[in-house]
Amino acid sequence: MKNLLLLAGFLLAIPVCVMATDRFVDNTLSSGNGTTTFNSIASAVAASDINDRIIIAPGTYSEPQLLLPHALTLMPSEDAGIVELNANVVFTPGDNYRYEVFNLELGQYQYLYGASGNQSARTVVHFIDCQAYNWNFNSNGWDIIVISSIADNTITYRHGDIVRCDVSNQISLN
Repeated sequence: MKNLLLLAGFLLAIPVCVMATDRFVDNTLSSGNGTTTFNSIASAVAASDINDRIIIAPGTYSEPQLLLPHALTLMPSEDAGIVELNANVVFTPGDNYRYEVFNLELGQYQYLYGASGNQSARTVVHFIDCQAYNWNFNSNGWDIIVISSIADNTITYRHGDIVRCDVSNQISLN
């Protein structure tokens, strides 16, 4: 009995590894199931938990402003697929949050930070092969990494790196 209690105590002390959920978005669906398939990016984000992946079918998505409430990954379902989102994307800060955005085109819209964030535990945002009109992360609580992306106007930031990007107007490091 003593060994059984010792074993039970040991098992309870082991941290539980929680896996992130993949949530699939396809705007050709009439409706999703509300847990893993959705017909809008906003509905997938609303159902998501921290560190989930939002996997988006190629197409054009016209949605209201997209507020990302916690660390997420946004990515296309196909390598060569183009996902065009007609909305501003606003990122919410969180201590050591990490957002990842791949192959998302915003056209005339922009990527924005929602609040200042914590300087000592910056929120990190990676953009790879993305496009937007403006990118504004002019705050100490943010660290942005922009790789192989296009800014039709400006990228404004305080911390991070801009690598192999095409910026029509200016890159502003404040």
